Amino acid sequence: MSHPPLSHEAAAIAAKLRSEGIDHLYHWTSVENLPSIRDMGSLCSKQVLKIYSLWPSKVEPGGNQQSHELDERLDNFDKIALNFTPHTPMVFNRKKNIGNQICFFIIEGRVAAWRGVIFTRTNAASPRCRRGSGMTGLNLVDFAAVKAHPLGVDAWVDLVQAEVLVPDRIALDQVERVVFVSEASYREAKRLWGPSSHPAFEVAREYFANNFRDISSILFPYLDQFYLVDGNSGERFTEYPVNFRREPVRDIYAEAYVQAQTGTNLRMELRPVGKRAVTQFPRNHRYRFCRTLSTDAFPAGAYSVECYLDNIRWARLDFELTD
Repeated sequence: MSHPPLSHEAAAIAAKLRSEGIDHLYHWTSVENLPSIRDMGSLCSKQVLKIYSLWPSKVEPGGNQQSHELDERLDNFDKIALNFTPHTPMVFNRKKNIGNQICFFIIEGRVAAWRGVIFTRTNAASPRCRRGSGMTGLNLVDFAAVKAHPLGVDAWVDLVQAEVLVPDRIALDQVERVVFVSEASYREAKRLWGPSSHPAFEVAREYFANNFRDISSILFPYLDQFYLVDGNSGERFTEYPVNFRREPVRDIYAEAYVQAQTGTNLRMELRPVGKRAVTQFPRNHRYRFCRTLSTDAFPAGAYSVECYLDNIRWARLDFELTD
């Protein structure tokens, strides 16, 4: 895919980013959006998605109705928002009050030097946000705040949310990798994307931590591992689809490892049968939850087991049961 022409200040923009140690930019989105990103071959602005009848009904949008209306009013609707860091208050709140599991697209910093890119000093959805193009816009960014511990800079909450607004599309060949919080999330992403080529997918928990100074602190529940287990051999399966013969296999186990927060609810559903198993975890801890799927209880055919945390689907494993 061809890319936009460079800004006439591209060399100065690139030099400034290098001097600040900024090699990459970050875009977060729902894992559920991966099929539409695959089909479009790019990250797309809301305006482009709307043109293709994907916005808002066919995607899982970030933000809320108010922020979407502000994006239209403030001339953000035709741009893709990138951050200088994955550790921003908006992402922190999104992870805690999550409506779906997210992933980060890590994008080559050179897109910031494209023509038409806008830099903002704070969140672009703020009516008081200062913005500009070229070096005038880039010089608005407080890079000390972007790279600071949250308590180290006055007004950090506002300043760390500085954005790079890229017009229309960012092709996938500008994406260095896509990172996920866990192996289960990574495998669900692979399932949703399908067999076509994609940027490198990786598990990288540090991007989901509270802040870059404490990469062990992940303050939201997530599904770490999810397996189907052959009750006879004990073999675990994470790929799809899996074929189980009713003989000799009598039981199949669905096994989940969860990094829970206090009160996290887990639900497993066997489809299309409609059977479910539920539990609630009492405290912040890593838990194992396992349920038996007796092969005598349902006929030969195609099935799937889905795992939800607090009503958010984290994984699905498909299997065939044959006689």
